[in-house]
Amino acid sequence: MNDSNKRWAIEKYQRDREAENIEFSNAISELIKDPVFSVNADPDSDSDNDKFRLWFEQTEKYDEIFKDIQNINKEKELNVSQKDIQKYRLWKEQNCVCMHTGLIINLTDLFDANRVDFEHTIPRSKSFDNSLANLTVCFANYNRDIKKNQMPTELPNYNKECKGYSAIEPRLEAWQKRVDELFKQIDFWKFKSKTALDKESKDDAIRQKHLRKMQYDYWNNKLERFKQTEITQGFINSQLTDTQIITKYAFHYLKTVFTKVDVIKGSNTAQFRKIFEIHPKGEVKDRGNHSHHAIDAAVLTLIPSAKKREEILKKSYDFEEHNAGKQYHVKPFREFHNSSI
Repeated sequence: MNDSNKRWAIEKYQRDREAENIEFSNAISELIKDPVFSVNADPDSDSDNDKFRLWFEQTEKYDEIFKDIQNINKEKELNVSQKDIQKYRLWKEQNCVCMHTGLIINLTDLFDANRVDFEHTIPRSKSFDNSLANLTVCFANYNRDIKKNQMPTELPNYNKECKGYSAIEPRLEAWQKRVDELFKQIDFWKFKSKTALDKESKDDAIRQKHLRKMQYDYWNNKLERFKQTEITQGFINSQLTDTQIITKYAFHYLKTVFTKVDVIKGSNTAQFRKIFEIHPKGEVKDRGNHSHHAIDAAVLTLIPSAKKREEILKKSYDFEEHNAGKQYHVKPFREFHNSSI
């Protein structure tokens, strides 16, 4: 549905993210998963200090270190979870600092679930938003004891030091600078596309503009979630319903055949797999064959109508926010047993 230049930018953006995931996965395997370092780092050990220095310097010399990571042997068997990769990505985006406390998150703590949480900037029980733009890595004690299900702007240390934690707002300046810079780059490539002397130069400028726009949208979304003072119904609806262009066309087509057509985001279907205990939390969906499509189709028949669906999701996310590591369960009907799926 997009023109060739927009498709190029989307594919390039996705390839870059996938490439980064591979780099992060290799890096985690080589360094973070080292038993000596991750379990019992010794501050008096030159080796351990050198390893930490490598990761700390990475925040200032990303491009150089990224090339070094690319040279790590990629042929070896990797055993790194998607959550580990996401945690590392967020940690990098935050410059190794907890956005809520201002304290440095040491590498040895990053993958300790008792010390560092995935934290939803706008609580998921209020926003239903589980996108990467709505996630940070945050010290567990702050997340569980202070933030709970509040928005950043509601926190006591949002714009001033409080309870021993520095203000959150000044830490957003680095993200704001990134957003402003990307906005300038978008304008630059717009100008280049308008003044290009040939089609090849014009197409390249348009592609670069689209690429910067996707990067801008991601960072601006992260920033805006830290500034929001209220959650609109429109924002919530966008998290509950799939708004992809193909879905819109399919929806209107199916309405010509059926009297009732409902659209559900894939992330919500995944959550109901866990709620109904069809797909235990933490278990990776098996994509080795295509049976997962049949399972999702069966789950969709069990998900209730919009109002009831929203109530169950809210209870689920609220339960998970107050019970770290635990999953909310409910049966779609009294006689239901997941062995029937």
